[in-house]
Amino acid sequence: MFLLLLIPLSFIIIFLTGSILLARTYSLARISATWPSSPATILSCRIRTYSDANNNREWTIRIRYTFQVEQATFENKRVFFAGLITGQNKKKMFLLEEAYKKGEQVKVFYNPANPQIATLETGVYPTLRRYLFFSVAGLIFSSAVFIGLLLR
Repeated sequence: MFLLLLIPLSFIIIFLTGSILLARTYSLARISATWPSSPATILSCRIRTYSDANNNREWTIRIRYTFQVEQATFENKRVFFAGLITGQNKKKMFLLEEAYKKGEQVKVFYNPANPQIATLETGVYPTLRRYLFFSVAGLIFSSAVFIGLLLR
């Protein structure tokens, strides 16, 4: 019985950790709209293409930029609070590449308490909401299974 309890308990730990991290990111995304901004320079913007075993193509974009706050220089790569920018929408990737060309001057929004936390686009991205929803749902389901096993 003890070993049977370890399975849902492992999932509870995984989903709890994920939910806490995602909730923190969600909170930062929400308040990022109130952060001050600073001019930033795009250092690099690269699109990479990947294919899976079924030849489905997926694109990912990596953007690096630098900016200054009170004489300190920072380098970052966050475009918005949703993790990696990836997907099968080729047009979206190329629109981002067009908006963030190497050498371009753009506006970066930074956390005044910790300028290393910065983003090019503020607010909550829909993908982040989905990640948080599924993480909390997984936590609830795993907890229900664990409690169900305990009550047997």
